[in-house]
Amino acid sequence: MQPSPPALRIHWIYCLSDSMTSRDSQFGELNLRDSALILLASLIALLPLLLRGPSCGHDLDFHMTNWLEVSEQWRHGILWPRWAFSPGWGAGEPRFIFYPPLSWLLGGIFALVMPLRIIPAAFTFTAFLASGFTMRRLAAEFTSPLSATVGAVFYLANPYMLFCAYERCAYGELLAAAWIPLLLLAALKDHISPRRVAIAVALLWLTNVPSAVMGCYLFALIMLLRLLLLARKAYAGRHLAAMGPLLLRASAGAALGLGLAGFYLVPAVWEKRWIQVHFALAPYMRVQDNTLFHHTLDYRHDLVLLTASHVALVMIAISAASFFAAWYRRIHLNRRLTAVLGVTAFCLILGLTRASLFAWHLPELQYLQFPWRTLSLLAAVSGVLLALAAYGRRATLIVAAILLPLVLVPPAWKQFQIPCIWDDAPNPQLNYFRNGYGVTAFDEYTPATADNDALQDEINPYWLADDAQGISRHQPNTNGVIDFSTAEAFPLATPHPRFLMVRLRNYPGWQVHVNGAPATLIPRPDGLLAIALPPGGATVSIRYRVMPDEVIGALISLLALIIFNLLRRRSRHRGMNALSIPVPQGAPFLPCALPT
Repeated sequence: MQPSPPALRIHWIYCLSDSMTSRDSQFGELNLRDSALILLASLIALLPLLLRGPSCGHDLDFHMTNWLEVSEQWRHGILWPRWAFSPGWGAGEPRFIFYPPLSWLLGGIFALVMPLRIIPAAFTFTAFLASGFTMRRLAAEFTSPLSATVGAVFYLANPYMLFCAYERCAYGELLAAAWIPLLLLAALKDHISPRRVAIAVALLWLTNVPSAVMGCYLFALIMLLRLLLLARKAYAGRHLAAMGPLLLRASAGAALGLGLAGFYLVPAVWEKRWIQVHFALAPYMRVQDNTLFHHTLDYRHDLVLLTASHVALVMIAISAASFFAAWYRRIHLNRRLTAVLGVTAFCLILGLTRASLFAWHLPELQYLQFPWRTLSLLAAVSGVLLALAAYGRRATLIVAAILLPLVLVPPAWKQFQIPCIWDDAPNPQLNYFRNGYGVTAFDEYTPATADNDALQDEINPYWLADDAQGISRHQPNTNGVIDFSTAEAFPLATPHPRFLMVRLRNYPGWQVHVNGAPATLIPRPDGLLAIALPPGGATVSIRYRVMPDEVIGALISLLALIIFNLLRRRSRHRGMNALSIPVPQGAPFLPCALPT
């Protein structure tokens, strides 16, 4: 196949890695041996959870509530949940509008088919396995298959990954780690494919917002380094002409990825004004309070930060050792790839320190809260560097792939595991959910009309009163539960004007009607619905409506999906690039259906 015209052809592979023959490409395909090694490493990392039960980490109760909520709403016919009913002691919050859907969708599926107590292990195993396979795919682009498997095994069992799995139980970030290698692959390949970029960007935004923000900045950094490499060759003419297509393809891919995730992003961005998102930047949750080894007045916060700082030191040491080993092992052409990865790792390490605080004022970076979250990116870069540095006989590399998780997992479990007290364990959480007691609210998802401090637990689902500001405690055999999965209205006898209070916080998504007309809502400090009822009886209906921003987001995703498929057809007709390695195509990404 003849090479493309210089203006359209980017010889990035010559600047980053050895040119690969078709035979090398064939040997880079995943085989049974490498799959078994990745599976074994995932099982070793999972073994503590299987033997000792779940670690009741920082976010375990948050995610368990999500999984139970989603599975229960599916059973009641709500296919696309947007409101979580359990938080706020049953008053609810619009959590599913703002928290990306892939993690709670996966957890909801697990909750339909398995007991709650084993879902954390199943979710963690899925994240480990997916991360190993995607990292292996990335590393195999630049080194031998077995060396790539060593890098993949390290990535799925690296100290920060285990910190997220055992101590933090940050399942959204854990699952997002599977998509970071796909973004690096899209950024480092010789030929920038907008479709490949779009898939990685969309998956990140639909899984974890901090990982998506970091991933987009990482992609921009690598694109900048590529432009600098091309600028060094500007005297050759053709390299300068390649800068335009590089920028165009990278920008188009990122925009297309945002469009594919539009059905989630548009409502989340538009409706952010209706919640108290500023609580996400409360004291001790800010970037300046979480640089390495920083001290605050909160002992518990400092204890977690100290652990994260020690993890960061270990990751920095591994990154440095892998970089120097890869630098001295690889030939001159591959040293340029190593240099790009080294500069990227240096920038990520710098971001952990107070010297980088000026950079954290870039758009959306403040909402990352913890700079040490960039260790997920550093782990991916380190995995590639370790794969580039790994060499030796086949038996040596196989032994290394087996020993890596055996060395990393036991000390991580000993250091990071958090024992469950009775209330934190899965079964008590399930009991709380089933008896309708509810759980505490999260401040950043609280509607702007509500005050979490004014909320009280153990109140009735609804009650009638002459005072719109009162409460009614639970009493035996009184007042049932409103089924919000149906559109049916319920009649109430009111001989004189009264108020209906509903244990449901006011939010623009809720559509309340009295006798077919929009209801008059009375403000309350706790944000609960207080509905004025006329004398002589009333028929009240409360249902969650499809908001205009949701429709706009779905249309944007549909348009992006059409463009995505058009690009796929165009690439088939044009043929594969001579130096590109084909990636097996998966099923097209489809936006989730909106409920009626």
